[in-house]
Amino acid sequence: MSRAVEPDFTFNKEKFTSLLIKAQGKLTVTDYAQECGVSVAYMCKYLKGRFDKATTPTTVKKMALYTAKN
Repeated sequence: MSRAVEPDFTFNKEKFTSLLIKAQGKLTVTDYAQECGVSVAYMCKYLKGRFDKATTPTTVKKMALYTAKN
């Protein structure tokens, strides 16, 4: 079963990467990934803009929860 979700909007990869870098702040990639609850490899992929489609809503929620509390 695929966890991919077809968005009903146009995903802006550059904007997402930019916001993610801003949310990372002064944390290392490893620390940021751990705080968000995602793998370091996954976080690197998104911070460097090496992806073709939006991440899953679950992953966005993890990142958003960390960002909101910090």
